[in-house]
Amino acid sequence: YSHPRHVKVKQRNLHYHPAQGPDQFEKLQDAYDAVLNNGTIQTQVYTFEEDLLCDRPVVVTISGGYSPDFTSTAGMTTIEGKLTIKSGKVIVSRLIIRE
Repeated sequence: YSHPRHVKVKQRNLHYHPAQGPDQFEKLQDAYDAVLNNGTIQTQVYTFEEDLLCDRPVVVTISGGYSPDFTSTAGMTTIEGKLTIKSGKVIVSRLIIRE
């Protein structure tokens, strides 16, 4: 995909669309920092070059591989970096982690 990366945060059945303002995140870390307990971070097919530190006492789902409009999964999302879980629980799907 040649589209810009977008991360959408879904919190308790509220859907945030990247093109609609402050709920667009360029980094997974920013999305993680913003998501509420039991929330979901949805990511498009993209390779994120960053480390992700999960250090909050929350349960977060990271669901990758979404199409540009977030209506279907079309592949995988990749993190080129470290995923560190120091606190809480992280559930992942369609996510590749390469250090």
